[in-house]
Amino acid sequence: LLTFTICAKAQKELNIGNVFDGKIISSKNKTETHIQGKPLEAYRLDVLRTLKVNATEKERETVEKLFTKDMQEAGDDKNDDFEMESRNGHLYYAVVQLSNYQRRHRFICYQCKKVDDEYRITLAYMRGKATMNELRKMFKK
Repeated sequence: LLTFTICAKAQKELNIGNVFDGKIISSKNKTETHIQGKPLEAYRLDVLRTLKVNATEKERETVEKLFTKDMQEAGDDKNDDFEMESRNGHLYYAVVQLSNYQRRHRFICYQCKKVDDEYRITLAYMRGKATMNELRKMFKK
C-alpha cells in the first residue's frame, strides 16, 4: 500500500496525473494497467502505469496541453532525455525523462492516433533504474 501511495503521489505531481485519475476523459472505453515490482525486474523498472483511452478532439487537446506542460517542466532541452514526433501540427509521440524520484529515473510517454472520429491516446508512466538508452534498446525505438 505504501508503494502504491508513493507512486500515486509521484504521478499527481504531474499535469497528466489528472488524466490517469480519470478527471479529464470520462470515456468508458479505456484500459488501465498498473504493474509494480517483480514482473518488471527484467526491464529494470519498479513501476509501470499505462492508460489507453478513446478521446474527443477537445479531450485530445486538453491531454496534449497537459503532457506538453510536463514535457516543458522536465526541461526538454537535453536530447538524450527526450524524444518527440509531431504530425499535422499535433503531438503524435513523445517519451520524456523527468527528474529523478527516490533515486529512480522517471519517464512519461504519449502516443495519439486518429481513428475515424476519435483519438486513441496512450499514456505511460515508468519509474526505475533503467535509463533512456536502455529503454530505447528494449523497445527498439
